[in-house]
Amino acid sequence: RVLKPSASIKNISVEYSVSGDPVGYADANMLNVILQNLISNSIKFTHSGGKIYVCAKSNNQNAEITVSDNGVGMSKEKIKSLLAIERLNTTRGTDDEKGTGLGLLICKEFIHKHGGHLVIQSEPGQGSSFTFILPQKVSSAISEEKLADKPGKTD
Repeated sequence: RVLKPSASIKNISVEYSVSGDPVGYADANMLNVILQNLISNSIKFTHSGGKIYVCAKSNNQNAEITVSDNGVGMSKEKIKSLLAIERLNTTRGTDDEKGTGLGLLICKEFIHKHGGHLVIQSEPGQGSSFTFILPQKVSSAISEEKLADKPGKTD
C-alpha cells in the first residue's frame, strides 16, 4: 500500500502470491522494513511497464518470501559489493532515483537477527530475485533479546 504510488508512477505492476500457510517467527516491524526495502528496490531498478512478483510459501520448517522483478539485474560482483558494509554503493535507478545500498544491508541484518538468511539471484538485463527464509518456529538461537539488539551490533 505504501509503495503503490511509486509503482504506479512507473506503470509497474506488483503481483502477490501465497501458497501454503507461510507463517514465520518474526518481529512485524522488522518484517515490514524488509519487505518495503526489497519492493522499493525492485521498483527503483525496474523500467516503466515492468513487473514485480512477491511470493510467500512455506515448508515444514521455514517461511520463504521472494521479491522478484524483470528489472536491470546485476552482476555477481555488484551483489558482493552491495552486501559489503565497508563501502556504501550509490546506484541510480531506472528513472535516476538515488540509492545507497544501505536498505539491503539493513534487510540482511534483520533477517539474520531472525535466524534466517537472504538469497540473491540476478543477471544483468534479466532482473533480480531476493528470497529471505525465516524459521517457522522459535529456536533457542532466536530470542527476544536478539531481536531487540540494534542493527549493526555483532552477535
